Amino acid sequence: MPDQGLNNRYDYSVYYKLWHSATEAHAASMSGYYRWLVGPWLPDGTGKSLLDVGCGMGFALRAMQDHGFERVRGIDISPEQIAACRELGLPGELVESTESYLWSCEERFDVILLLDVLEHVPRESQIPLMRAVEHVLNPDGKVVITVPNAGSPLAMVWRYQDFTHHSSFTRESLSFVLLNAGFSKIEIPGQGPLRRPSVRFWRKGYWPNLRRWFVRFLWRQILISELGPADIDSRCIELNLFCVASR
Repeated sequence: MPDQGLNNRYDYSVYYKLWHSATEAHAASMSGYYRWLVGPWLPDGTGKSLLDVGCGMGFALRAMQDHGFERVRGIDISPEQIAACRELGLPGELVESTESYLWSCEERFDVILLLDVLEHVPRESQIPLMRAVEHVLNPDGKVVITVPNAGSPLAMVWRYQDFTHHSSFTRESLSFVLLNAGFSKIEIPGQGPLRRPSVRFWRKGYWPNLRRWFVRFLWRQILISELGPADIDSRCIELNLFCVASR
């Protein structure tokens, strides 16, 4: 959880615990999820260092340890989140100000994670925060970011379900933040062509998958009608945008 001016008055874990618990089974499950999400974009972790900004309960830290990173560190401004992180035996550190911590940090990192973090930062502080992130990144390092996707069919729900969210992002607005923070290489994967659903209606999960396909088909038609068909496959309609950035 990043700086957002609420940590002295509110317990963010009240929200976080709606979906997460500090149990071994849940931690293992979340570790698997983050390895699936982030792992394919990362180098071999042997000898590499990693910083998780807004580490929460530390699930991504565990995933990166499992991925082979030998030096991992997490920071968060939430005492409750860091307490839960440490209960799981993970290296989380409580900080008063994320941006100040980064500017004063002498270590440089090969990979920096900001997973579901930037949306919690006031808009006027997003570029300064990312400049501080760029400051502690090794020259050939990578930053991995996930943020709420303003182009999703459920963008409004995803944006406002969390009281501490300040914004959601499009491909263009996220790129604007990163380019102005000093990053030059930005990858935001699109959805790609819409695949036809299986016609084997007797297979388990057929009807939910068909419904999902139909909703995505309709949403793509809306995007095409408003934005044009030229780059429709390069746009993402998932709940989150996924981004990898480097210098």
